[in-house]
Amino acid sequence: MSYPYSRIDLGPIEQMHALRRLFGPEGSYSNEAIAAVSRLVTAQRVAAGTQLARQGEPFGNLFLVIDGLLELTYHGVSLGVFSNGTGVGALSSLAQDQLGFACSALEDSTLLVLRTGDLLELFEDHFELMHGALIRLAADAIAWRRALTPTAGFSNQVRPQCHACGTRELGLVERMLCLRETIGLEHSYIDELAELARAATEVRYDSDIALWSTGDVATYSMIVISGEVAGRSPEGAEFRFGPGDLLGNLDTIAGVPRWYDARVQGEVIALTLDSEAIVDVWEDHPALGFAFLRMLSRLILSLRVKAADMQLPVAALP
Repeated sequence: MSYPYSRIDLGPIEQMHALRRLFGPEGSYSNEAIAAVSRLVTAQRVAAGTQLARQGEPFGNLFLVIDGLLELTYHGVSLGVFSNGTGVGALSSLAQDQLGFACSALEDSTLLVLRTGDLLELFEDHFELMHGALIRLAADAIAWRRALTPTAGFSNQVRPQCHACGTRELGLVERMLCLRETIGLEHSYIDELAELARAATEVRYDSDIALWSTGDVATYSMIVISGEVAGRSPEGAEFRFGPGDLLGNLDTIAGVPRWYDARVQGEVIALTLDSEAIVDVWEDHPALGFAFLRMLSRLILSLRVKAADMQLPVAALP
């Protein structure tokens, strides 16, 4: 969709400073990466009441707010108000969301506008930008989950095990099948799946033991193949993970301490993925990084909708 706007000239230095504020403090990204973003954005001034996106239409742009206020709504319910130093539209774009969300300016606003296609190309050409986005999305998802008691937004529906598991060690193909079902990759990502499967370590537990406690250093993610793992957050949320579920991924990707206790329930077979190995595979196979971006974006969008349904104060969350 098109909308009324006035293109303005911030000047290269002011634009670079604005992007630094939006993307993080000095040192978060190289000058080369920020300069690449700066070449592709346009500075625009929009009036209060301007509708930047309509529900039912995918976001075609990412809006980075320099000053002003933008509001995101879904079926008339506010999903958040975004002010200086925040971005709108990336989640919908990265999630390949077809429902779309409405976005409007609550007051006269100055924006940096980046086309969705350009954003994806930037991620592919500059891994540090993709990695930074993954870290930010994972941290945001944790904040949303911690706010959604009593289940942290989990369904608590335990599925049957991915594939037949016996006493023998899982083969490469079995690992790949479980990974594909968990992460939601298409059949075409064979090389990426094989690389990830080789990096995974199979683990087996035959009794109730603690995997980790709240506050522990997060160094790996886990995919359950058979059995169950129980989780409990300090906020009192309780949830379960079963076959095909991914746990410990958000804190591992975000590089923050564990945000809940995790305990094995009886016999469990699982695959673990070391944090450094995951990053290496993302860098070597950008398509897999995009798959994780899509997965995290869809997760946050679903959590935002749940929070709106529960009438939580979404303005206080990312």
